[in-house]
Amino acid sequence: MLGSGIICGYAVVFYQNSYLIPGLIPGILSLVAIFAGLALRIRAFLYIGTATFLVTGFYHLVISILRYPFLKWVIGLLVGIILIFIAANFESRRQQLTSLLNNTNDEFREWE
Repeated sequence: MLGSGIICGYAVVFYQNSYLIPGLIPGILSLVAIFAGLALRIRAFLYIGTATFLVTGFYHLVISILRYPFLKWVIGLLVGIILIFIAANFESRRQQLTSLLNNTNDEFREWE
């Protein structure tokens, strides 16, 4: 876990502004860690990959908002619409989601 955390952390800190596509290297490493965690059923890889992916996404969201001020309004509007949609679906399918989360939680307890 420490090794994969160092690799992903190093990529997040030093490879955010690459020449090709910004955030490509940390994004790929985080997805590899997530899929390794899912395939090998090891929570540590899943947590490291998810944290790296969220940090990279948040970093690029902030940079995009600072460079393009109008984008802040567009992203805010889209996030608001998505949150309203999620809340409406959650209310209509509360029982199904509760049983799905309980089953997923039981499966996570069986992992290493």
